[in-house]
Amino acid sequence: MYFTNHPKIELNNRKVVNIFIASRLLKKLNINDFLLKEYTIKDGETPELLSYKLYNTPNYHWIIIIINSIVNLNTDWPLSYNNFLDYVNTKYNDPYGFHHYEDDDGTVVDAPPGAFGQLLTDMTVTNLEYETRINDDKSKIKVIHSSHIVQFALEFKKSLKGVKSNRQLK
Repeated sequence: MYFTNHPKIELNNRKVVNIFIASRLLKKLNINDFLLKEYTIKDGETPELLSYKLYNTPNYHWIIIIINSIVNLNTDWPLSYNNFLDYVNTKYNDPYGFHHYEDDDGTVVDAPPGAFGQLLTDMTVTNLEYETRINDDKSKIKVIHSSHIVQFALEFKKSLKGVKSNRQLK
């Protein structure tokens, strides 16, 4: 299991796994863009499915998660199409209702198009459009090139074994 090698910390008089150590360790490992490539998550892909697709094993899903600073899969990973529609319909009474105005550059503006001398090309963004952008942005991630995944996993685990606390990473 991924958390087996993580150091433990004291929290509320209990020893718990330090799940935040990975992000600090990544900074120390100094991952460069040479190891990474951009990837767009497809509808319904999970970290495990993506790991299998890219690396022929689901066992590297944890690397996809930590490389992209994903803390909560429910909020940081893109929703599937059906789950997305359910989410939007639950959150908003009217998914096609007004959310905000934007100018041609995508900057949020306070007034409707043409008001106070604004250009008539300013546009209205609906709740659905707004949430779609957020979900689409979540689908743009970085992954490690398949030729480097085994070495990265070994180096990360080796580095993790040598860390007893956050203080050692400073």
